[in-house]
Amino acid sequence: MVGRNSFTYVALLIILVACVITPTAFYVRNLMEVNLKGVIDVKPSTKIIDVEFNVDSEEGERSVSLGSLYIPSGNVVVRGKLTSYEGNFTLILSGELLLRSGTHSYKILMPCLASIGGHCYRIMMLIPGYDAPLTVTEGDYNATLTLRWSAGGVGKFSLKLVLEFSESVSNTASISVIGVKPGSTDGWIVAENSTRSYSMLASRVSPTSTLVWVWIFDPHNVSDYLLTLEVVDVASGDAVSESIVNMFRDGVYWSVLVEVNASTLDRYLIRATFKDVVMGVIID
Repeated sequence: MVGRNSFTYVALLIILVACVITPTAFYVRNLMEVNLKGVIDVKPSTKIIDVEFNVDSEEGERSVSLGSLYIPSGNVVVRGKLTSYEGNFTLILSGELLLRSGTHSYKILMPCLASIGGHCYRIMMLIPGYDAPLTVTEGDYNATLTLRWSAGGVGKFSLKLVLEFSESVSNTASISVIGVKPGSTDGWIVAENSTRSYSMLASRVSPTSTLVWVWIFDPHNVSDYLLTLEVVDVASGDAVSESIVNMFRDGVYWSVLVEVNASTLDRYLIRATFKDVVMGVIID
């Protein structure tokens, strides 16, 4: 009797354990499936090249290969800036940048890159790629830099060249370099913060066009000036156009004449900035 009851108890226990450890069946289906396929094509935004440039003759010329450079379709412009110098010497430095692909070639002339202890004179005409943007076709280009100099004395200097790129986009305003200075400034508006050492003048010549002249007094001619020009919509406070331009050497002055076209703006601010100086004039 005891043995039979024990057998029955063990049998029930086995059935109970089996029920506990048996997994419960669930209905599973996929709600979403994502397949990712990627292509990595990250090109360096800036190519940095160091060039050792030793001048050991009064006059000369040297060409340097800068290697291959990918340029998208758009506009390019070269900016040159003398960053430092020391010693007792004179230097007039000019050059050109040649960009050549399998189908296209562009030559950017760069007069008066540096003028230390002397005066550099250039033809007063706009140079695409130097004074104004140059439109180029997309491609891989071999870049060659050619430098020409006239020098004397002993010293050293540092010069930075930057090739800037901008896409071809349509803005509500445009800024274009058109010359060195106007023939007359009768009736022109003098910008706020103008002084005897630097000044900006403006004249609205049509409902959509304004001429702007900026000059800076610099009798020593030991540095160049990059001028930042902005057009600001007075109603919104937003800058609708911006351009960095090289100024021309004009005797003891740096000077540039630009045209601002703002066909969709009734009232706008033109702002000029160089170094820590800001000048502005509102066009009504």
